[in-house]
Amino acid sequence: MTTKKLAGKFQQTDKPVRDKNGDPITTTDDQMKRWAEHFKELLNRPTPAAPPDIRPAETELPINTDKPTKEEIKKAIMSLKNGKASGPDEIPAEAIKADMETSISLFHSLFSKIWEEEEVPPQWREGIIIKIPKKGDLRDCGNY
Repeated sequence: MTTKKLAGKFQQTDKPVRDKNGDPITTTDDQMKRWAEHFKELLNRPTPAAPPDIRPAETELPINTDKPTKEEIKKAIMSLKNGKASGPDEIPAEAIKADMETSISLFHSLFSKIWEEEEVPPQWREGIIIKIPKKGDLRDCGNY
């Protein structure tokens, strides 16, 4: 997206949406409120009255709960796919892979601190929702 903005090829993709009654919402502020309302409803559904009866595993599962190792971090970095969109930090996988030793060292220090303090950075508690259109009327929030 950043490259497209710099090249002048970036297009704003926001289109008018409809409220719950089907009436068009044209102001950007009201559209944002409608999208927030839609995703809040979609992502915060009530729990079912009778949760499914799931039996516990009969054997103890081998789950490693030790502090992340440099080898695990290296493996995770190597598995990053090139050519994909970066996250909110705008650091692409290629930049992280360019200097593996530095990246591994920095990530290991960061993850070790998080592990020891048992405190996740507040930014990691947030997410970015990207609307992906489905078939149908794209003015209907339910078609994303």
